[in-house]
Amino acid sequence: MLSRIFQSFQKQYKVSDSVLIVGGGISGLIAAHSSLKKGKKVTLIERSDRLGGMLDTYKTEFGLVETAANGFLNSYATEELLQDLNLSSIQPLASSKKRYFLIQNHLRQIPISFFSIVRTLIGFLFLNAKPKENESFESWSFRIFGKQATIHLIEPTLGGIYAAKLKDMDPRMVFSRFLWKEGDSVYRNFKNSKNKSRKKPNKKGLISFQGGMSDLISNLTGTLDGKIEILTNSEITSLEKLKKEYPDHKIIFCMNVQSTYRILNENKVTQSALSKHNIKSIPLLSLATITCFTKTSLLKKPGFGVLFPKDSEVSANGVLLNDFIFEGRVFGELHSETWIYAGEFLDHLTEEEIRNLVIADRKIVSASSGEEDIVSFHPKIWKQSFPIYGTELLKFNRYLDEIENESTASSQSIRFLGNYRYGIGLRGLIEAALNP
Repeated sequence: MLSRIFQSFQKQYKVSDSVLIVGGGISGLIAAHSSLKKGKKVTLIERSDRLGGMLDTYKTEFGLVETAANGFLNSYATEELLQDLNLSSIQPLASSKKRYFLIQNHLRQIPISFFSIVRTLIGFLFLNAKPKENESFESWSFRIFGKQATIHLIEPTLGGIYAAKLKDMDPRMVFSRFLWKEGDSVYRNFKNSKNKSRKKPNKKGLISFQGGMSDLISNLTGTLDGKIEILTNSEITSLEKLKKEYPDHKIIFCMNVQSTYRILNENKVTQSALSKHNIKSIPLLSLATITCFTKTSLLKKPGFGVLFPKDSEVSANGVLLNDFIFEGRVFGELHSETWIYAGEFLDHLTEEEIRNLVIADRKIVSASSGEEDIVSFHPKIWKQSFPIYGTELLKFNRYLDEIENESTASSQSIRFLGNYRYGIGLRGLIEAALNP
């Protein structure tokens, strides 16, 4: 009896027992895990020869090197996932509590004046936060928080997350969970934001793993091995081909934004819709993480890291002091730093030029540092890989929302997941992928 009722429900609402996941990065792996847990038959296809996407950790003779994020903000949902994976997380060391900004070549924990703090609080609590038409994040932030707070606090902070310049970003994309009601302040928007979790995790704040972020990837792949079909080195050519090869499958796209745009732009129907919505190719940014093992500590004191405003002499967006953040990041008496750079200039630099850039930036931050301090140098450049959270990406996301909504009535519902979907942090990616 119950079986007939369920079959009737499936027929009426086009519920599929089979799921095709396109892309084997963190979103794809978690979506596969979640779908498998719900009893679905899962196939995952990945164009490269490895799973995990940008996330990876490799061990050197001096310590661990992360190729992308070194951790993520914990939540109740991610904590449940880690319990499923039987994976223990670690929290930052006490030595990581202090965070610094470089203001006029001086380290500051509070980078703005008392007057600017008061101005920022007034804007946060009381001013109408709803963006004006065609208002960039920079203009919006000037209006809400004031110029000094924008330049010396907000831009370097967001630059460490989104990498792009504020003038190229859209506040509606950055704060995509805001309802943006007329008259509501930033504080009111935070309080009433969409999909706000009411359950709190046991561990608050940033977390990572003993062996780095690759522990998460290896545990995910371990739980999937032998239980789902995984096809690596698979060419993903078109939407029509996927639909024909995998009929009656729910399709979850977990590719990067440029691959997703290309797939849609090669389909006649969706290509026409992209043109109709005036959606052009999505602006992208190159990002580099350069990990150095050094003889001496950069700041000669503990801390999480340093953020650099755009008006500073330093070329980097920021630097992380890895051995003060999580335990086990260095072997022996060395120190570990990860410098983060963003911009088109990275596309044309040699490894030697990048090394010289880091040496020059270290000298600005710490006049006593020299080239001889660097024992080992590990650059990773992601060319044209990072979406700029601007108006073009907002239009693209709204179109993807339309595709998702229209597909729910078909036997092949479609979902899009990734770091371009209304949230760039790993926590947001994980939470979205847990409900594919």
